[in-house]
Amino acid sequence: MATSGAGHVVVGSKDGKIRLYSSKTLTQAKTSIPGLGKAITAVDVTYDGQWVLATTDDYLMVIKSTFGDDGQQKSAFTDRGGGKLAMPRLLRLKPEDRLVTGGKPFKNGRFTWVTEAASQERWVVASCGKYTVIWNFRRVKSAVTSNTSFGGLPTMMDYVLSAKDEDVVDSNFLHDRYAPTSGGAKGDALMVATPHKVFTLAGED
Repeated sequence: MATSGAGHVVVGSKDGKIRLYSSKTLTQAKTSIPGLGKAITAVDVTYDGQWVLATTDDYLMVIKSTFGDDGQQKSAFTDRGGGKLAMPRLLRLKPEDRLVTGGKPFKNGRFTWVTEAASQERWVVASCGKYTVIWNFRRVKSAVTSNTSFGGLPTMMDYVLSAKDEDVVDSNFLHDRYAPTSGGAKGDALMVATPHKVFTLAGED
């Protein structure tokens, strides 16, 4: 489960469905998004509620939760968006990198940690065995069907792999307030935890 800045809730389930709940009606999902055959193991949502991220063992799904209806932009959290949402974007590893990671499952996909309406998430991160995988969210949002596709869906295989000596337990971004500085300016900082160590990776554009 994850919550947007406005209190809207996204829930993933073992049947692969993703359910979106308005902050005002948490007893019944406003929109139910069908899965692609894999159980959802983790979910996240951007602060503005416009994008949802779902993790499965084999891929991550990025879903735009807003849609056009009668000339108006609506949110699938507050209006029924069944059949009206754009195709999800898939984040996958290249076949050669699947071999490198030993076919380990993806875990805990997340957006950059944002808590202000004026800020935007810039990265998506997930762990996979001994590796942390990082995608540029700006590029993911602009992905179109001309990109490498899997099952007819826009698919992103442009990412950075960061290896550790043992399996990564979790990877998460630090809030800007706590991020270390680099060259006098703050960049997105990533915390990576393994069973015996914790690493901080400072990054910039």
